[in-house]
Amino acid sequence: MEGLALSHYDDWLALMVTHEVAHAFHLDYTGAPGRLLRGVFGRVPERWPYFSAQTVPLLAIEGIAVHEEFHCQGSGRLEGTLNEAIVRTRWADGVAESVDQGIGASPIWPGRDRKYVHGGLFFQPLADTRGQDTVVRFLRLAAEQWIRYRLDAAAREAFRSSRLSTRSGSRSRGGCVSEWPSTPKRATLPRT
Repeated sequence: MEGLALSHYDDWLALMVTHEVAHAFHLDYTGAPGRLLRGVFGRVPERWPYFSAQTVPLLAIEGIAVHEEFHCQGSGRLEGTLNEAIVRTRWADGVAESVDQGIGASPIWPGRDRKYVHGGLFFQPLADTRGQDTVVRFLRLAAEQWIRYRLDAAAREAFRSSRLSTRSGSRSRGGCVSEWPSTPKRATLPRT
């Protein structure tokens, strides 16, 4: 393991399995067009609409998995101080990265770990202030979009806010990603 390795954690194997299971549940989710096409053609190895959850930015994909490390295990990168230390160090260097800068890969430190650092720190305050169920709802709504990349509409619907301001609050466990249903009861179009 390289870089900001998981080997620095007590039970890195459980952490890694939780992280990857979160990916499996999240990225397999799809909306009505994907379910219809999967029913006709099977599991075609294309992103949209077969696996529409894969169309969200890497910051969201890795961020939700990092968030689930803490949420399901009670430990992980969000429980430690490394991610916050990276962000504080960047601020001390005069660099305040926006969410869109946290999405991309960069040769500048923290490099490829940027999506894990910023992603986890993005979802945790939302779960703390608005509840874990709103994070799950956001991911469902993003996957069910009939027009790809309309994440703002999914965020407004899930978090009931036109602005994604975050504040820190108390952390809670329960409602792990492994408890998500594999498909929704019915397809709904989010209000825009």
